[in-house]
Amino acid sequence: MVKLWCAKHKGPGRNKIHHLSGTLPLISHYWLCETDDFDHSTKEYDIKNIEKAVDAALEAGYRHIDTAYVYENEAEIGQALRKWLESGKIKREELFVTTKLPQYALRPECVEKYLKLSLANLQLDYVDLYLIHNSVGCMEISKEITDPFILDPETDHVKIWKALEAQVDAGRTKSIGLSNFNARQIKRVWQSARIKPVMHQIELHVFFEQREIVAFSKALDIEVTAYAPLGCPDIGSVMTYPLEDPLVKKIAKKHNRTPAQILLRHTIQRDIIVIPKSSDPTRIRENFNARIDDMDTIIDTALEAGFRHIDTAYGYRNEEAIGKSLKRWFDSGKIKREELFIVTKAMEAQVDAGRARSIGLSNFNARQVKRVWENARIKPANNQVELNAFFQRKELVAFCKALDVTICAYSPLGAPGVRIKKHKGDPSLIDMPITDPVVLKLAEKYKKTPSQILIRHSIQRGVVVIPKSNNPERLKQNIQVFDFVLSPEDVYELDFLDRGEKGRAVGPHGPMSK
Repeated sequence: MVKLWCAKHKGPGRNKIHHLSGTLPLISHYWLCETDDFDHSTKEYDIKNIEKAVDAALEAGYRHIDTAYVYENEAEIGQALRKWLESGKIKREELFVTTKLPQYALRPECVEKYLKLSLANLQLDYVDLYLIHNSVGCMEISKEITDPFILDPETDHVKIWKALEAQVDAGRTKSIGLSNFNARQIKRVWQSARIKPVMHQIELHVFFEQREIVAFSKALDIEVTAYAPLGCPDIGSVMTYPLEDPLVKKIAKKHNRTPAQILLRHTIQRDIIVIPKSSDPTRIRENFNARIDDMDTIIDTALEAGFRHIDTAYGYRNEEAIGKSLKRWFDSGKIKREELFIVTKAMEAQVDAGRARSIGLSNFNARQVKRVWENARIKPANNQVELNAFFQRKELVAFCKALDVTICAYSPLGAPGVRIKKHKGDPSLIDMPITDPVVLKLAEKYKKTPSQILIRHSIQRGVVVIPKSNNPERLKQNIQVFDFVLSPEDVYELDFLDRGEKGRAVGPHGPMSK
């Protein structure tokens, strides 16, 4: 295996993920959305099955165990781990154990209490990662309050986070993170944190890819863990279960893999950690074999993402492959990035000289934005990119917003002139945003022009727009977009016009779009 995650968390005041492998699949036990091992009426787990699952996972090579206080299985997991630790078959530093603060304990004074309870259950002196299980706090269970889902209006994420930081200082957890938070909640914690969150655990699978929140989290150097990466069995009652999807089955057959392995591989290739639940030893081993085997792909992805720390060992039997990949990068000169930062420093000098009030970027992808942002004394204020209803760039917008870099959309109407030139035919046959049936329908509904509908849609996404026109009447129309608001339903309908790269009209295809 190659350990990569820890390299991203560096510098003073930045917490570090300890012993978390970028290519090592992870295990969780008995997710609440999956009920095959959990009797809701009795709240009793099959203890032998839990111990059997832990044994099978550790035998297969898993080293990350994810649990939570509310799963009510920490004691059984702790017993299984104790056996392995006492036998000498595994060392504590080789394990990565995650548990979580329950949502009915989201108060500063409860943090230490519940972490200590979890440590006692797990029979450990510390956990490697402690997460706030949910962003929504509930009242603590007591004699007076028996319902665990009564909302607590006093929940304060910042105060809770300070209490988590104290647990890092006390040595009870190595790292701290979040679970089930939205972008605004993440940013509020991140801005106030002395020890930054290193992880955000969310429901994520092929039917629910959460691309915007993933991009937002990664912009802040917060890794993303996907729970329920195979989907939830209960979904089968309302729609096709991901494991049964015809496309997934087709790809599984093509690669001679199980559908579960295809789904896990898809998520892993998005640079997302997966924690598939299983108590079946065979499936546990199959899930582990979904890991990335192509060392060139691993090294290329890591170095392109900005990693500069690669951890390996003779026992991993991959040193030779890693060495070849690194030599290729050294020989090509791609590993040197000074040129990009020299340009940035020169622009900062123009601000100092009073020749520019602000500086920014244009047509930069997320990785390029982050490299500039991390090394900038004066942060980029803006990233100007092609963006329209057919090419919405949701991930890049979310990424830049996380860094307080405003997105400015050029060609927000879809560059109809460019599309007409490219088409070289009857303009009435050209597929473009301003003539799309959905846009025309909404223009009629709101008594606005199609251009005004498209501009308003971008503005409601928090994007600055610069529509081009030399027609005096259209210039006036383009600014008359602040006297109406698109309804959530209409925004949702416009969101579905996004075609990804196929919707681009102006810029070149390729890395600029990412």
